[in-house]
Amino acid sequence: MSKLDPIQLEQLKEIGVHLHQTREQQSKSLEEVAAKTFIPLRLLQAIEIGQATVLPEPIFIQGFIRRYGDVVGLDGIALSKQFSLDTTAVPVKPELPKAPPPQFTDRRAIVPCPLTPGSENPMSY
Repeated sequence: MSKLDPIQLEQLKEIGVHLHQTREQQSKSLEEVAAKTFIPLRLLQAIEIGQATVLPEPIFIQGFIRRYGDVVGLDGIALSKQFSLDTTAVPVKPELPKAPPPQFTDRRAIVPCPLTPGSENPMSY
């Protein structure tokens, strides 16, 4: 299943405790939450106790948190954003030096010839 980094694991544990406490205050069973969210009971239990070994990839965990939060009356979107999908630093692309603009050595200019009715097309040789 999913291997979470230490930051994600800590976030999951904190969110799980918050969800568990909120659910308990409302006297809702975990089975009720499972029925309303369509999330398997074992995954809801894993979220509440922060057991990452049975959970799927972080993107799915974030979705489960959102749905669980919505069912217990919390702002599921805001709650799910507290669980980071990627905690690795994004590598910064080094800025490459820009090439100087090309230098033209030929000073002749190309001047378009207007075509008028009755004149010969200079390109029809």
